[in-house]
Amino acid sequence: MVEDDLDLRLYLNAVLRDTYSLTLTADGSEGLASARVTLPDLILTDLGMPIMTGEELLAEVRADPTLERIPVLILTGDGDHATRARLLGHGASDYLLKPFHSEELRARMIKMLEHAHLVEALTAQALAESQLRSEAQAAERRWQLLFEQIPDPTLVVDAAGTVVQANQRVETLLGYAPGDLVGQPVEMLLPEAMRSHHVQLRNGYLQTPRTRSMGAGLELSARTLAGELLPVEVSLAPLVQDGRTMVVATLRDVSSRRRMLAALQASEERFSATFEGAPSGIALLDLRPGAEGTYLDVNDAFAELVGVPRSELVGLRSSELVHPADLAGDERAESLSPGIHRVGERRFRHRDGHYVWTRFSQSVVELEDGERF
Repeated sequence: MVEDDLDLRLYLNAVLRDTYSLTLTADGSEGLASARVTLPDLILTDLGMPIMTGEELLAEVRADPTLERIPVLILTGDGDHATRARLLGHGASDYLLKPFHSEELRARMIKMLEHAHLVEALTAQALAESQLRSEAQAAERRWQLLFEQIPDPTLVVDAAGTVVQANQRVETLLGYAPGDLVGQPVEMLLPEAMRSHHVQLRNGYLQTPRTRSMGAGLELSARTLAGELLPVEVSLAPLVQDGRTMVVATLRDVSSRRRMLAALQASEERFSATFEGAPSGIALLDLRPGAEGTYLDVNDAFAELVGVPRSELVGLRSSELVHPADLAGDERAESLSPGIHRVGERRFRHRDGHYVWTRFSQSVVELEDGERF
């Protein structure tokens, strides 16, 4: 309370001391110093004072960050409308004309304190909400940074099948500009023939979400923006955000792998056609240490040459079919170096006991893992 009139100051003290804890000061400068120490809930001040007026005190309070929110009630005998308007414009919370009734003073102070407490609560709530927003935004930035660091093309899809997030790798893989995938139905990335069925599969996954591969055992394709079908493998994992279950889909381009597998298959088919269709006998021997040159496989022509079914020849040592005299002076195949081609004549024992003269050629193949045959 700031009042230079002693009688009025004592009167106000008598009226208010039973309800409020009061600090009494006699001029504006003293009141300002006291307010900076005590940080009161309300400042009640006279307007006309000799050292620092109530209006000057009001200006100091509103300019001080530690005091600016404190309500200020001004007591004045000046009933001029312009004065009252100026005080309110400079930040006075209310004013009361002298003479006044103590009950009116109490009522105004109660309303001002209620309003101040409400403003304080709302301000604290707004600050808390602002802090939460800042923390949420920081968390979102961290998630975005981590999401972009995922080494594989990755999408996040909500329960409705809408793409809610896509990293740059998946945009590049499928030919989309940054941000263009977000908001699109995930089915647009599938071959047209699979789209309607995929909706059922997607809904089924959300019933029991777990980390797994998509379409295990199937050859999957993703549709690019240009309409091309790109061979991919897809891994699925559930993601729960704000109580919503979403799906993280990670794609892996397997185009090169499929090309290599196709080339390998073609190579194997060519070998098989050559091996099986050759008119001359061909045998593959196991030259690993301890294998003793056992037959890994033979073609039909070789089996016919010695009169033994192929199934019986596999696993048999080759030395069991060669004439002993030919073995004695022969260099064993195990001793040959890769790339060396050797030709000669050799007798093979037929199943009925006679020997068949043959002209043979041998060469050794060594694979990267050291396997020789």
